[in-house]
Amino acid sequence: MTANGYRGEVFLTLENKPYTLVLTLDALARLEALFETNDLSALIARLCTVRAEQIGPVLIEAMVAGSCVERGQAVKLLELGASPATLARAYADLIRATFGAS
Repeated sequence: MTANGYRGEVFLTLENKPYTLVLTLDALARLEALFETNDLSALIARLCTVRAEQIGPVLIEAMVAGSCVERGQAVKLLELGASPATLARAYADLIRATFGAS
């Protein structure tokens, strides 16, 4: 199983199972509302300057979009299945894959 870089996909392994993370247009629209931004460029700027507690909601939206898991299941998996360093690395990879930003 490989991530589709053309779609901006990355993998996050939780409990020995790979989950696809991707920021679809629907996920981006949800994040615009969550971060109260008015357009995509403002959202991109916001996503490049998030605080640690804001990483989880972005990964949840990406997991729901990419792996078709329920939002509640995604929350539980992230809370129980990964270290903060793993989540931060997945977040950075996701932002880079989606927007080409570092």
